[in-house]
Amino acid sequence: MDPAPDQFTGDQLPGDQPPDQQAIRAHAGDYLTFHLAGELHAVPVSQVHGVLALPVITPVPNLPAFMRGIIHHEGAIVPVMDLALRLGMEATVAGAETCVVLVRVPHGGRTLTMGMVITEVQDVVVFDRQHLLPPPEFGVRLDTRFLLGLVRHDDGKVTLLLDLERVLNERELALAAGATP
Repeated sequence: MDPAPDQFTGDQLPGDQPPDQQAIRAHAGDYLTFHLAGELHAVPVSQVHGVLALPVITPVPNLPAFMRGIIHHEGAIVPVMDLALRLGMEATVAGAETCVVLVRVPHGGRTLTMGMVITEVQDVVVFDRQHLLPPPEFGVRLDTRFLLGLVRHDDGKVTLLLDLERVLNERELALAAGATP
């Protein structure tokens, strides 16, 4: 007896099923794609403020381990995190292409600019609604609550779409905001 069309079998990948549009929190549009710990990730371009060559980062005591410290950028103090550490991966090793992506995250009625150390910026890509899939329940190396969704490409590769508002919880955002004057 064949399984019902919406029933998952061991021969299928979760993306092989028609995606539940309610479970996909990602929106179609432009995404900045980048490499992190050997995987391709993306964030909405609308939240990206800029990309910097890896600057000198000043450590600040009593921040979570994934917080590298602060930088001075355009007259402001900006907290910087190692995104790989935050997502439970190994720390990012600085290389020729390592950089800081500046993003804007809503916090306490205002917008906080944060820096994320990443391995390498890839490109800006437009993802159409039909390419977006819900986050998997397993099979990726990070906590899926940090994902808006994913995109599976024709070559079998997957891009993980990060939810920046969930990457940092309220307590961590408050600590990061407190690291800046």
